[in-house]
Amino acid sequence: MAQDIVSIKGSKNGLIIYLNTYHELEELKTCLIQKLESAKGFFQGAHFFLKPQGRDFTVEQRKELETLCKEYGLIPKKQPEKETTHRDSDNISRTEINGILPDELKGKNQLVQGSIRNGQKQHYEGNVILLGDVNPGGQITATGSIIVMGTLKGIAHGGTNGDTDSFIMAYDFRPHQIRIAQTVARNPENSPLPTKTPEIARLINNTIVIEKYPRKKFRKIV
Repeated sequence: MAQDIVSIKGSKNGLIIYLNTYHELEELKTCLIQKLESAKGFFQGAHFFLKPQGRDFTVEQRKELETLCKEYGLIPKKQPEKETTHRDSDNISRTEINGILPDELKGKNQLVQGSIRNGQKQHYEGNVILLGDVNPGGQITATGSIIVMGTLKGIAHGGTNGDTDSFIMAYDFRPHQIRIAQTVARNPENSPLPTKTPEIARLINNTIVIEKYPRKKFRKIV
């Protein structure tokens, strides 16, 4: 099981530690410890990169995992910042992205890989499917609907051109603010702890309504 969650491979630039980030942080740490313990000091003094497989790390998660590796004698190596990549299509097929799209999603879709960082703003024409996170202080907007395949903690505005049929979805739905067309909703300060349950926000009778969305559909895409 640990092999499926954490794997370590050598490269000319150092060790690459792959982590399946659809698992909780504590499970990642437990599996990483098992890997490092079984190596019996073989990796000591080696430089390493952490490579998320799935959702991006938060700053806190990366720091905890790097600290754990350093306790076993590994040396973190700075990685070049990954550029966000875009794929434009008049109609990305449902087969290609494994059926994650709700039936009401219509029109032009963009498949985007990468996360939106604090202070970063990204706008898209049509619908956008983001393979990454929207971090606190980040903002994503689209003339159509927005699907975040990771964590939504920043601001999301769908239907910027007034399209009231647009919706906003996220695997981990914890936005600071969402807006559909001209209607705004904020996350209450005393909101409960995250449940990691995918949710979808729609505009119904001029009110933003948030509902659960089947988790299994989100687990099919990497």
